[in-house]
Amino acid sequence: MSAAEFAALDAAEGLVTQCRPSPQPVAALAAEREGMAELVSALRILWHGSREAVRVVEVSARAAEAEPELSKADLPMLSRPACFRRAVAVTRRVAAIRRKLGWSVDSWRAAVLSEVAVGDAPSVVHDSVFVAAIQHLASPEQRATWLPAAQEYAVLGCYAQTELGHGSDVSRLETTATFIPSTSQVELHTPRLESTKWWVGGLGRTATHAIVWARLRVPAPPAGPSGRGLVDVGPMPFLVRIRDAATHEPVPGVTVGDIGPKLGFAAIDNGYLRLSRFRVPRTSLLGECGALSATGVFSPPAHPKRAYAGMMAAQPQLAAAAKAHAHAVLAAAAVRALHAAEAAGAAAGSSGNVALADGFGVPDYTLASAIGREDGAAYGGMWLWAQRSSLGNKAAGTVDPAFASTLRPMMQEGLAAVRAQLGAQVADRVSRL
Repeated sequence: MSAAEFAALDAAEGLVTQCRPSPQPVAALAAEREGMAELVSALRILWHGSREAVRVVEVSARAAEAEPELSKADLPMLSRPACFRRAVAVTRRVAAIRRKLGWSVDSWRAAVLSEVAVGDAPSVVHDSVFVAAIQHLASPEQRATWLPAAQEYAVLGCYAQTELGHGSDVSRLETTATFIPSTSQVELHTPRLESTKWWVGGLGRTATHAIVWARLRVPAPPAGPSGRGLVDVGPMPFLVRIRDAATHEPVPGVTVGDIGPKLGFAAIDNGYLRLSRFRVPRTSLLGECGALSATGVFSPPAHPKRAYAGMMAAQPQLAAAAKAHAHAVLAAAAVRALHAAEAAGAAAGSSGNVALADGFGVPDYTLASAIGREDGAAYGGMWLWAQRSSLGNKAAGTVDPAFASTLRPMMQEGLAAVRAQLGAQVADRVSRL
């Protein structure tokens, strides 16, 4: 392209970012909200769980509005690298604001994910999965070491379970963790291309550490059938450093990178990981899943499914994704209903001052159904999280995957409904895809 063509393209993009909605739809939507203020207030309390949680959300939203760096006005126009750079800057800024306001990590995280500006950011997997895994899978000593560092972003983590050839089928994972008697270490290794850890959120550029799931192989006990060789005790999680603290370059034995562009979640750096005879301390094994002695004797946890229960502890975080998606569908439905109302008013020769509900027709009913289903999924996820202590690990291990398998197609159907009624371009922008 010539310099003149580039200049014309820049001018066109500038024009797009300066476009704003006409006053009539904005005023109509504001009037609708004002007329149902009490209902909105009640729903917000139900949605966030308490009046205090709503207060935290509202204060955090006001704090975000006062920060130009957190503006989302130009977000649809950003390239993937620009989205990532913006998300990193936003994450740093909101963490600084949280420390300044003195709020708890959990309260601020809930506010940010639901209202502020982060959405799809490199820290999302760290916050929702990596931290949860430390809370549920690490020993008390490991939690004392790693949890404060993770909550304050002194370390940034990811959850490396999925493999290129096996997806999330844990029973078929091929990455190995072999105990080395001469050094009392564990050697992590990727034996084949299909064993590559793949599509791991936060791994491509951000993570300094990873919880790597690998098949633990220990020396066979003397009383065993052969008395020699190795015994596979199954997939186990290891918390390891993958990037240098000073340079952020991969440490020796680690090959890591970004998988490249994908549909949606432009600010999350999904990545791949390969390990070549990568040795780590035996204490890298997360203690709630078992323990390794200096001679390679593996002591399993009291409950054989403890590791699985800990893995499922992060699954109700999908409810947060359902909430965010329900918000997107709701916004799309409002845009569509207003557009239909304006069209109906123009056809009737009216002044255009029509109520939001006046344009509610069959297409919008389809979207409203999607909103209802996904709101139900979000509330179901919150209930499931609240009931974990009374359900117990065995029941939770049954209910959690059932919830997840039900939620995924429901979200896909909701997105398909939005795309069908609004068109792909509008739907993808409104839903942040």
